Amino acid sequence: MSKIIRLWSHECKRVIEDRLINQEDIQCFRAYLRDSIAKSFGEEHADFAQDEEGVHTSFVSVAKGYDKAYMVVESLVDLKKTLEDKLAEYNETKSQMNLVLFKDAMFHVCKISRILDLPVGNALLIGVGGSGK
Repeated sequence: MSKIIRLWSHECKRVIEDRLINQEDIQCFRAYLRDSIAKSFGEEHADFAQDEEGVHTSFVSVAKGYDKAYMVVESLVDLKKTLEDKLAEYNETKSQMNLVLFKDAMFHVCKISRILDLPVGNALLIGVGGSGK
């Protein structure tokens, strides 16, 4: 039962937290999620709302030749290699885009990908300082 609650908690966080814009909102949501879990399943399961799960995405599984499925990325090296390969593929066919793929940038790409994979997924992305593409 606890594994199901943990998976449900992580799924709620992926779907809802991807749309929150600051740490205050995220903490408020996690407090609400914790209270809901405690009320529905008992206090012993409430800490699942605070778990930090790994990065989930579907494009790494596709790049490895599997069916499109959300999976936890096993290592950041795999994620970075997949993103660099896709960037190189893009640069061969479109205008040159030189990006630095640091950890937070890779997490944001995964978050944007999850949002856009939803049936009516959309996001408003705002660059700061004119340095982003």
